[in-house]
Amino acid sequence: MIPKRVYRYGVASEKRLFDEVPGSADGFVLPAHLVVDQRNSLSPWLAGKDFCIDPMTHVWFSDQCDLSNSDGNEFKRSYGKIRDEYNHVFSKIVAPSQKLDAKKLLDAARLDGNEVDNMIKTVLDYQSNFVDKAYWDQEIEEYNIILKRAGLDAKGMQDSARSGGRILPVRLVLPYIYFTSMDTVEYELNQLIWDRSTELYDGEIPLYALIATDDPSLDWEKLKSDLGTGIHGTILWFSDIDEMTAQKDQLVDIRRGCKTLSESKIDVCLHSGGAYAMGLGFDGLTAVSAGITYGERRSASIVEGGPVPQRYFIPQLLKSYPLGETKYALQKLGIECKNPCCSGITDVD
Repeated sequence: MIPKRVYRYGVASEKRLFDEVPGSADGFVLPAHLVVDQRNSLSPWLAGKDFCIDPMTHVWFSDQCDLSNSDGNEFKRSYGKIRDEYNHVFSKIVAPSQKLDAKKLLDAARLDGNEVDNMIKTVLDYQSNFVDKAYWDQEIEEYNIILKRAGLDAKGMQDSARSGGRILPVRLVLPYIYFTSMDTVEYELNQLIWDRSTELYDGEIPLYALIATDDPSLDWEKLKSDLGTGIHGTILWFSDIDEMTAQKDQLVDIRRGCKTLSESKIDVCLHSGGAYAMGLGFDGLTAVSAGITYGERRSASIVEGGPVPQRYFIPQLLKSYPLGETKYALQKLGIECKNPCCSGITDVD
């Protein structure tokens, strides 16, 4: 079995790439802060596509994630928007330098659980209903007027189109916090989120837990047990692993994790990977995500958008050439990509 190739969306102009080459990706992962910033154009583009939304909740807990604009004292526009969408516990963050304290949140949850429950409900609701909150462009508004004049139910047809066009994510990704080991407060908070989510959620879209850590040497049997029975799948994100330079034992641990989780019928996706990951389908891996922009490659410099949060990258997929080298080689052949998203890629160091 070959894992599905899921593209991690980065910049608006990438949409045109996939329109020009349909079928080049089996699905898409969209960071929540980009969805809220671009949902006018994303909503119609996603019709008929398999996609899910990364809630990006880890950035509100990590000092390594820079959320500030170029001035340094205000939120980047997209992060400010998603904070306002999530509201509740996230509204306590009033400056980019502020972060949520996992221990305080866990202690509060042990008293009444309201903040964690509200965080879960808000994050899942956003993923399920972001299309309903999207602004319809002028053409759609004009179409609605025509429908109404003809005596047709415009809203009903929109709802039907959304449902029939599958403008809903194929999975809901739970809030998640980056952890360094399984005996930390951060891991314990993740575990509480998994437990509470299965009690609170009664919808039909399957729930996925995003396991964000730096190294795959985890107690996979414990993780499998901690996930419980209400979690349909996992997305594994090992931020310090590039399979092209990883040690053998790290690659073995990734494989062991895929086998252990999939044996319990837990769907397993890998947040980053290359040729090695594509061979893990026989060990239960069902999808591998990758992207080339918005910091997905450490060697790719993006012209606009401010500094990219650390731990937000994906290594080479299928042993592709580094972007800078590819661009250089194409130029030598007299070939130049005209897509705007390639204009921000510079040569690698």
